[in-house]
Amino acid sequence: MHSEDYEGQVKEKGDMKTFDFIHMIQMIYYVDNLADTIKFYHSLLKNNGRLMIIIGADNSGWDVLWTYTKELCVGAITEWRLSREVISCLKSQGLKYEEHVIANTFNITINPSSQTVQSAEFL
Repeated sequence: MHSEDYEGQVKEKGDMKTFDFIHMIQMIYYVDNLADTIKFYHSLLKNNGRLMIIIGADNSGWDVLWTYTKELCVGAITEWRLSREVISCLKSQGLKYEEHVIANTFNITINPSSQTVQSAEFL
C-alpha cells in the first residue's frame, strides 16, 4: 500500500491509531509531498514517540547515481530527495530531530560486453 493510500484510509475511517515508533526507511522518494507526509506520520505518534527517517546523505555519492533516475527507475521513484530537504522540512514544522550519519559505499560492476552498459559508461 502506498503512503498516500494509507493516509487516505486512516482519514476516511477517522480511526487514528497512535504508535510509539514509526520508521520511514528509504521511502520518502515514493511520496508526492514530503512535508505533508512527515506531518501526517508525526501526527500518528504517541507522546514521546519516535519517527525514524532513513535517507541517503547529501554527499553520500548516491546523488551521482540518482542523476539518472529516469533511466534507472522508470517512474517508480517520483523524486530524488536529499537529507538536507528532510532536515529543512523538519525545521519548518518545528520538529526536534537528531541526525546520525552512517557511512556506506556501493560498487557497480560493469560487464563490458553488455549492450545496455555500453550506453551507461557514465557509471
